[in-house]
Amino acid sequence: MAFRPARVRVPHLGLLALRAPRTPSAADLLRAGTVRRWLSSEKRELDPNGPSDALTSFTGGLPTQRSTDFELRQSFRKFPLHRQVQLGLMKMGLSVPTRVQDMTLPMLLEGVSTFILAQTGTGKTLAYVLPIVHKLLTTNTEGFFPKSRRPRAIIVQPTRELALQTIKVVRNFPVRSAVLAPSCSFIKESQALHQGVDVVVATPFRLILHLAKAHLELNDVRHVVLDEADTLCDTFYQKEASKLLQGLQKDCRVKPQIVVVGATRTGAVSAFLRQHLNQTEVMPVVTTDAHVPPPNLEQVFVPTKGRRLLTVLWEVLGEVATVNRKTLIFTNRLPSCRMVFKSLQEHGVNAVALHGNVHPKKRKEAYEAFNSASGAEVMVCTNLASRGLDFSNVHHVVMYDFPLNMADYLHRVGRTARGGRAGRVTTITPRRYWPFVAKIQEATKEGKPVEVRNMSRKVKKIMAIENFQKVLQRDVNKSVKQKLKKRLGLPPARNIGSKETKAAMKRLDRRMRAIKHMRFLWKRGILKKGHGIPKMPDAQVEVSETQTVSTMVRARDGLLQVLPRRRKLDRQADTAGGAPIDRTLRVSGPALEHALRKREGHGRKRRPQM
Repeated sequence: MAFRPARVRVPHLGLLALRAPRTPSAADLLRAGTVRRWLSSEKRELDPNGPSDALTSFTGGLPTQRSTDFELRQSFRKFPLHRQVQLGLMKMGLSVPTRVQDMTLPMLLEGVSTFILAQTGTGKTLAYVLPIVHKLLTTNTEGFFPKSRRPRAIIVQPTRELALQTIKVVRNFPVRSAVLAPSCSFIKESQALHQGVDVVVATPFRLILHLAKAHLELNDVRHVVLDEADTLCDTFYQKEASKLLQGLQKDCRVKPQIVVVGATRTGAVSAFLRQHLNQTEVMPVVTTDAHVPPPNLEQVFVPTKGRRLLTVLWEVLGEVATVNRKTLIFTNRLPSCRMVFKSLQEHGVNAVALHGNVHPKKRKEAYEAFNSASGAEVMVCTNLASRGLDFSNVHHVVMYDFPLNMADYLHRVGRTARGGRAGRVTTITPRRYWPFVAKIQEATKEGKPVEVRNMSRKVKKIMAIENFQKVLQRDVNKSVKQKLKKRLGLPPARNIGSKETKAAMKRLDRRMRAIKHMRFLWKRGILKKGHGIPKMPDAQVEVSETQTVSTMVRARDGLLQVLPRRRKLDRQADTAGGAPIDRTLRVSGPALEHALRKREGHGRKRRPQM
């Protein structure tokens, strides 16, 4: 016996040592209770001459030295993982599992379909990669796999950056893998699939494309992972995800293990699980920190007080230094992202932009430049960068636009304070969002999860209004507009519907009027085609003698010009000895001639020319 019977009084361990050639499964160990009692015993002592057969089989065959009770209880060695998996963890420098990994590994090793819900930055990717790789290695002892065009595991990610990040984790272990993403070569992807791979990490559309071209078959798939479920199961990728699950039900002879992973569980996720996984028993694994911001996170909400968002942004960036500290700036829309990025570049800030309209090559360069230590210090991005990307060195997250829902807020704040590190989140908050701020502060103070249930309804409404805006930019008649409103589920008039719908329709109406006015100015030659109205400085500035405001006048050539003018001070300060002081700046050129001509003709009706 490898243990001293005088000090260790666990009778089942003797039987376990006699059966050392057969490696017990995790379920056998947990049902028998031997492992739990063995680890909780305080009076045991390992044999100094070497490890026992029971200990070697329990730790996956790795050689062990004098291990203590604490090390075994806290390390990955308590799970019966394959030797190559344990070696891969050692190469990655990981020894202690996180809370979500500790809860999910036993269930996934048994092949149970699971829904994992945990906080951002807690190691969910490794929680499902380790059991899948273990299964692939243990079932391929005779070397029959991989087969051509028949992978055994598929991991679906919503974005190409997240797919490339996941494939780096998978390639730490000795399994053949391939990534199918828009930024990669389609020919090289098809060649890799024909040569044979074990694991495929793909975005939804690229995966459906390879299935349509018969580069991929689902006959041997045994593991399917849907990561970032609130995005894949929502309006954006719901069609592709449902096609994949329908293909699995039709082609797979053996029912595959399905793992759904997410940081938020919205109403769309619950509806997707009921609709498409009704015949599959999915066990939920929910950690206590789900829907809760990270503990080491400092949340700051800055009111706008009627100022422009860009003005408040410069104040926020001035408070926290960006030198040697990475900063993420989130916007809701692509035009806002471009505008903020251009403003940062004009002020000499080393910044990059990441949104859907960036070319794939430049998008990859921007991502790598921001991740490098000596690269860009600020990244301006849309919600594209809020899902799953591991920015381990981000210290400050700024929300230029208030998020559209609470799920987006939780994902954005999850880009900092990851892995127990500290971080700061600053949200620029207009007055209409104060009730949401009160809910967030109350939930954070009491340690309660933030409510994210009604996310999908708002996203669908926003997409319907954006589609209606695209049609309005064309010249269509009134009947076509009314039919489109009815088809999109929008109210027939802008004063009908909920409060949020009314506000959105009014903003859309003002925007369309501005677009029509710009087209009129281009047509008349008042503005050059493609140019906008010159920007006006912020009107709310401190009153001083050096401050100026701008007025817009039409010059002699018919183009609009912005003329600076000294701000008016108090009337008592404007008069010295009863004589008024002229504080206007002197101008010259065509603008001055136009102003004099306008003053001479003021109050006198001009006779029309014949």
